[in-house]
Amino acid sequence: MSDIYNTDNTNPAGVAGDANLVGVAGDANIVGVANPAGVAGGVTYAGKPRLLLHCCCAPCTTAVAERLRGGYDVTLYFDNPNIRPYDEHERRLAELRRYADTLGYNLIAEAYAPARFDTAVAGYETTPEGGSRDSGERCYRCMYLRIADTARVARAGGYDVFDTTLSVSPHKDVAAIHRAMADADAGSSAALYGVYRKGGGYARSVALSREFGLYRQGYCGCRPV
Repeated sequence: MSDIYNTDNTNPAGVAGDANLVGVAGDANIVGVANPAGVAGGVTYAGKPRLLLHCCCAPCTTAVAERLRGGYDVTLYFDNPNIRPYDEHERRLAELRRYADTLGYNLIAEAYAPARFDTAVAGYETTPEGGSRDSGERCYRCMYLRIADTARVARAGGYDVFDTTLSVSPHKDVAAIHRAMADADAGSSAALYGVYRKGGGYARSVALSREFGLYRQGYCGCRPV
């Protein structure tokens, strides 16, 4: 496992407007693809397209990475400036690193930069958690910040596709996640638009977390208002 720290995160894309939302399929049509058919060309490993997977935490990563590994060469990407406090951020990163070491995944981890989250959600600090633009602008901006980073790193690294583990959670608005992915223009790297809580994904993540003895946090990242 290669643990690569990427600190060149000084030019994140701004939060895009609704005018940039295009072609996002509905929840009912997206199931978390394990067959890479139709993925555009790029550098592949052992015949598999390269996938950069944004990971919010180790527990959510377990079931998603397990589902994708058969069809993709998966690299884990930890970029979560929303997590407070610092010790919590480091604990979650350590657990993801331990999981990656155990399963043999490469891991890219961004340096802790909570000021980037503060800037992204400025003016929306007290809006409720929820994730959709109508019910939770703070959450949407937080998700977009991390997904846009993932798209940028995927594009720079020549990955074929990118995705996020966020949709394995029953508490996240999948439509908002996919809108954020559509807003995050990745150029030659395509968004996978998985819905990983389908097919028992969340229950599987709980079971795998217990199997690996992973720490399961009691909140998403920023403290709920």
